[in-house]
Amino acid sequence: MAKKTFENFNTTKKQEIFNALLNEFSNHTLNDAQVARIVKNAKIARGSFYTYFTDLYDAYRWTLKQVLAEVHFSAKQDDLLNNSEKVLGDIEKSPYYDFLKNFFTVNNSLLEANDSKTAQAQIMPNLTAASSDQDVKAYLKQLVIHTLIRNMFIAPDKKADFAQTLKIINTWLDQKG
Repeated sequence: MAKKTFENFNTTKKQEIFNALLNEFSNHTLNDAQVARIVKNAKIARGSFYTYFTDLYDAYRWTLKQVLAEVHFSAKQDDLLNNSEKVLGDIEKSPYYDFLKNFFTVNNSLLEANDSKTAQAQIMPNLTAASSDQDVKAYLKQLVIHTLIRNMFIAPDKKADFAQTLKIINTWLDQKG
């Protein structure tokens, strides 16, 4: 994750760097992203980039964490079904649409291949830590939601089918709980 020197940065400069990273990773996959474009857009020296991040993957992981925090912050965790329906319904309007599309269709796999701490493990709770049926139910809901959102990016014309699938699974899980 971002180095301590970056975390202590002022908010305005961090936002500029975030915007440059978001722009790069929204328009390019991890394989095609370039530090040169990031530093140019962020108006920082190349050496500064490496002072803040270990490498491009580190910068991507930090950006992903910021995006997911924002997406999940706007979500009501106690109402995952309705929030997910809203996410599926409004996904094209999100300022993070292109970033998330790259994440779900390409970058998640690249992160998993590059890092033992996979992006999916950072998103999903650890089922082995589940201590109750509620934990397992919450895990299954999150797994289904993330899978359906990923599928939405792969086949956006099937959005209505994914929303219906989400309702069916949620009803089934509620009956089992």
